[in-house]
Amino acid sequence: GVRRCLYVVPNVWQEDLEPLMSLGETRGYGRIFLARESLSADPATFRAELRARIATESQNTALSVLLVGSSNDYEPMFDDWQTWWPAGEWRTVRQGYLDQGYVRQAERDIIPTWYAADPRPQPDGMSWFRPYFDTDFPYSDWTGDGVPDVVVARAPVATQAELVAWIANVLEFEYVPRPPLRIGVWANDSDWSGNSGLFVTDLVNEHVLPFVPSGYTSDVLWTSQIGGVHSLREAALRSQIGSGVETVVTLATISTRYRTGDFHRETFAVTSIPFSPRFVMIGTTCDVGGFNRTHNPSYGVPAGVRFLTAQDRGAITWIAPSAGSWQEGDAVIAQALLIEIYGQPQRALGTSFLEAQQAVLASRPDLSDLVQSFGFSGCPFTRLSTNDVPTDALVVPRQTFLYPSVPNPFNATTEIRFSVGESGRATLDVFDVRGARIRRLFDGLAHPGQLQRLVWVGTDAVGRPVSSGVYFVHLNAGGKALSHKLTLLK
Repeated sequence: GVRRCLYVVPNVWQEDLEPLMSLGETRGYGRIFLARESLSADPATFRAELRARIATESQNTALSVLLVGSSNDYEPMFDDWQTWWPAGEWRTVRQGYLDQGYVRQAERDIIPTWYAADPRPQPDGMSWFRPYFDTDFPYSDWTGDGVPDVVVARAPVATQAELVAWIANVLEFEYVPRPPLRIGVWANDSDWSGNSGLFVTDLVNEHVLPFVPSGYTSDVLWTSQIGGVHSLREAALRSQIGSGVETVVTLATISTRYRTGDFHRETFAVTSIPFSPRFVMIGTTCDVGGFNRTHNPSYGVPAGVRFLTAQDRGAITWIAPSAGSWQEGDAVIAQALLIEIYGQPQRALGTSFLEAQQAVLASRPDLSDLVQSFGFSGCPFTRLSTNDVPTDALVVPRQTFLYPSVPNPFNATTEIRFSVGESGRATLDVFDVRGARIRRLFDGLAHPGQLQRLVWVGTDAVGRPVSSGVYFVHLNAGGKALSHKLTLLK
């Protein structure tokens, strides 16, 4: 299908958005402009109307959606709080927020988000700070099957000045030479009391560092080595970002709503570094994507918005959860994002985010809530440099892994790739929605470190073209079974 981008924007910002929409057209994305005012002012009706529009525009189209405007949780915090806040402990927590200065701020709810209830007591619930978390996932999953269908990105801006600054940053990233081929890692390998947290060390060594592409260097900042002094941590972050990194991966309690330790306070301080190179943030830690509220209102504008909208510093894309999260699941998502982003560095970052979501949901359905809490803040068609990425940057993990098919959806051919963790027989099949096998694409010996590439041309076992629709590719290797969805459009 044709690539298009649906821009959901307040009318007053349409002229400001023109340079970005023009850039999208140069990247092959046809524009669809949807004024915020054309949809209902009621948040619940707005969500339903926009989701229906996304479903309509997705027909025979590889659709990306850009929501231009911040969201705000004034509905579950104030208007409908008795529904969202269970009696008992959670209402005490809510009162604590109000006592700290939480105000309604309905005017900042420019593009309403969705909410997912998580009323489990602290610390059992993923939300941790609230009995719900905000998510744009239902916009992307317009079919309602629990798997995202389209790319949904958000520009979390609340003013024209923030929007103009963010667009300028996107254009700069497209046309200014990139920083050195370096990936920075912020790792909290100490627990909140300062004791060793070796499990974080293991997760970084298992899920992050092996997936740094060849030709790149990695720079890990360990809290255990830097120590707990704020000035030392800030200096370390300033040095790393100031010297140039293309991507930053976090695996730490770096929440924008909670504690002042663990690179939290320092993250805010780093937003003041002038003229630092832009970078992509893979914020796989608690609540780094929770832009519109902070646990302590005195912090003002959250770190993510500062990084995205400052004109002379900061990030270009911010991928992170809007809720509390556990490090093991975060590490799995960090790995998937590194694989997808650096596996195809010329591909749009929004598409890589979508593919990573689909890959994690296929291999780890138990992480569904965590995947849904992750959001993509930035321009959906921004991509990494096409000039300075090594040609062998595709990561081949020494484990059984089924890469998302490319392209998907497709209308002629799609490439399916996989790797295995041990030598042995592997099979790769395509099934229809009824569970009938359509075609076997691979049946043979596979070895670790080798990337298997197969092409399906949309035909069955005897070469007959199959009809448009949804199919599933299924890998069996080394005692593991992995699968993901394919969509054939004709």
